[in-house]
Amino acid sequence: SWFGLITLSNLPELRTKLRMDQLDQMQKDLIAAFDPSQFGFNGILGYNSDYVYSFLIQSKDEDAVKKWSQAVKKKFANSFELSNGIHIETGIKVGFVRLDNGYNDSYQVVKNAKSALSQALKANKNEAV
Repeated sequence: SWFGLITLSNLPELRTKLRMDQLDQMQKDLIAAFDPSQFGFNGILGYNSDYVYSFLIQSKDEDAVKKWSQAVKKKFANSFELSNGIHIETGIKVGFVRLDNGYNDSYQVVKNAKSALSQALKANKNEAV
């Protein structure tokens, strides 16, 4: 099992460019676009904070999260059309941790996933473990 966070790579730019109603629609569209099940992975996705989504993926495949994040990245490789017809140009950033016996509580899991996402955002990489 893996827990992580996913967001858009150019969020500040999009927040400036789009109106509030368009940003609200974008949030709804992103939940559908990031959903692990549409890519064939067992998992759930939910809101964490503004434009940052948490996910939990379970798989026997050691590379499940990497495969899922690559599939999402591919979906955003070109212009992504929102349900209101607006096209956005963006990439994704993912930070995640593998859930194992090394974690004593959920606080540490979330803290490490936030740290991994922060590293991905700073390092200009698409994902960080």
